[in-house]
Formats: sequence, structure tokens, C-alpha cells
Amino acid sequence: MICSIVNELYNVGSRRFQVIHAQLRMGCSVLAKHLCDIHVKDSPLCYACSKVEDCKHFFLDCSLYTSARKKLSEDLSVIGSLNIDILLYGDPYLSLKENSSIFVAVHKYIDNTGRFDT
Repeated sequence: MICSIVNELYNVGSRRFQVIHAQLRMGCSVLAKHLCDIHVKDSPLCYACSKVEDCKHFFLDCSLYTSARKKLSEDLSVIGSLNIDILLYGDPYLSLKENSSIFVAVHKYIDNTGRFDT
């Protein structure tokens, strides 16, 4: 018998952004660090600022996404400062509705950056 627990939060939003968000959580996205980890890319560095392009860099630091980050920060002003764990996994102290709002804002950020456009 296979038993699994499904986090309802991971079903929030469109399938496209659910997948990208899951890839970011699992470390298997198209970010340079993730591609470097699986030997697809030689360098984990961001092409724009030469710092390691991981989830923290993508969401909180990269100069390419300053305007998108400002909008994300405004959308999530109720949670205070942006935190990579909350952006990726939600906050266990918040309701599903509140966490869903976080994930919707994260998906909007992902879309606004254009980083995962094919």
C-alpha cells in the first residue's frame, strides 16, 4: 500500500507555475546552480552579476529582478521581510488561505522576471 501526504498548498495556481515552483524547491530548475549541480552547466554563476544563481539569489538578490522583487515585497508586505523558506515552502504558522496568497505572489514574481520563459 502506498501512502502519501499531499500538501494542498502545492496545488495553488496554474500548473506551469506549480511545476517551476516545485523545481525550485527540489533544486532542479534552470537556475545556473541547479544546472551546475547536475553537470549540465560548467558554472553556477549568474550571467548578470557573477554570483551563485540559486533560489536565494533569484528571489532576494539578483539585480536583474529589482522591479519584480519590489512588487513581490509589496504583495507580501503583511509577512514582513522576504524569507526564502517561506517563498519556497510557505509558513507553517499561517493558514492555507494565507499561504496560498504567498504562493500566488511568488508565481507572479516568477512570471514577471521572465527567467523561466522558454
